Amino acid sequence: IVAGTLTYFNGSYLNSDIIQTGGTAGGGVTVSGNTITVKHNYRAYMGQSNCPTSFQPNIYLPFYFLDRTLTFDIDVSQVSCGCDAALFLVAMPGYGSDQKPNPSSCGDYYCDSNKVCGNYCPEMDVFEANSRGLHVTPHKCNAPEGRYYPYCDGIGCSVGVNVNDSQNYGYGENFKINTRGKFTLSISFQTQNGILSRLVTTISQNGRSTQIVNDEGRCGSGYLASMTDSFREGMVVVFALWGTSGSLMHWLDVPPCSVDENCNQESIFSISNI
Repeated sequence: IVAGTLTYFNGSYLNSDIIQTGGTAGGGVTVSGNTITVKHNYRAYMGQSNCPTSFQPNIYLPFYFLDRTLTFDIDVSQVSCGCDAALFLVAMPGYGSDQKPNPSSCGDYYCDSNKVCGNYCPEMDVFEANSRGLHVTPHKCNAPEGRYYPYCDGIGCSVGVNVNDSQNYGYGENFKINTRGKFTLSISFQTQNGILSRLVTTISQNGRSTQIVNDEGRCGSGYLASMTDSFREGMVVVFALWGTSGSLMHWLDVPPCSVDENCNQESIFSISNI
């Protein structure tokens, strides 16, 4: 189940086993040093070092991001319209109504805000992107019953990189962030009196930058605050690349993409220098 060992920096250089999901395992994820590369229709998680050979609820690596900043480099130059390359955080492992970790339909204890594999849990989409569009989206859940989440907001509080200026991000030299090349994304999880209150995402490349802000004014009173406990307990980093028809993915990249442009299933992206 382990695709390789990824080197990342958290005060010092550390190692994480990259775990391929039970739903998509089979060679679509490669790891080399501090770089992970993901093909279309694959998902992987940052896990503990020296992972066992079978899925267990305690093999995933929790990160504690409140009042901290997550930074990494991204290459989505080969991710077409209609595709969604993503790094996101979830409150794994998922739990069932019996208060026990639930392997889910994917067999790997995955959970998210859309119940993709059968388990709900809070989700923070640090970025969902292709070469034409990028969004940052927190997804809150209704109050848990013990450790079980009965429902989550699958739509979330999404903010796009081009919401204020269509030239912020795109494929070409006329854009502030030119997705033909690698760029850097940093997201700060800011609190007020210990409660999550603001997300500030900075996207930079060659001395130029643009920002995305998710806050209570945009998301609604109490939206981010309701995710505080999940961040305190630790969130697992997930990498994925998916996408289908342009009409289903229009929220991400239309315009400039057309609803008639479907995801190229040969798409691939990489993340490095976490």
